[in-house]
Amino acid sequence: MNERIQAIKNQCWVYRHWDKNGERWVDRHVDLDKFAELIIQECIAQCDYVANDADEMSKSDFVTDAGRMLHKGMWGGAKNCSGRIKYHFEVETD
Repeated sequence: MNERIQAIKNQCWVYRHWDKNGERWVDRHVDLDKFAELIIQECIAQCDYVANDADEMSKSDFVTDAGRMLHKGMWGGAKNCSGRIKYHFEVETD
């Protein structure tokens, strides 16, 4: 399993403890709703990362006019992808 997915999974463990006659019983499972939410947020973050990188590259003095247009297109595509994921899963972010 991808290390990032494992790290996200580790954030989703739910523990329940019951004391019965002085004994402690533990129920441990992954909260699937939280796991799905964190995966969706990670996907949105990756789209935003590509958009921010493309925006920075489009402002570089070392990029030609054609490269600048390419990076602006990448920015638009990544922002549209981020927005589409948010819309599809009805996620609101800052």
